[in-house]
Amino acid sequence: MNQDLYLKIGSNVKYYRMHNEKYGYLTQEELSRISKVSITIIRGIESLYHNKPINILALNNIALSLNIPLYKFFM
Repeated sequence: MNQDLYLKIGSNVKYYRMHNEKYGYLTQEELSRISKVSITIIRGIESLYHNKPINILALNNIALSLNIPLYKFFM
């Protein structure tokens, strides 16, 4: 993945975490608990300096927990 895609995914995860129809505003810790994805992974995804592959299963768990389609993280 290129850096632009990482930034897009990370900013979208953060946006949907903070503007969620089901839960309202969620902290990273709350999202971690709900999605069963480690806080370290969530922080890494949302980081501006993320440069490692993103686990698609973790991303899917986050999307399911936020009740949004996975593709929204890529738009």
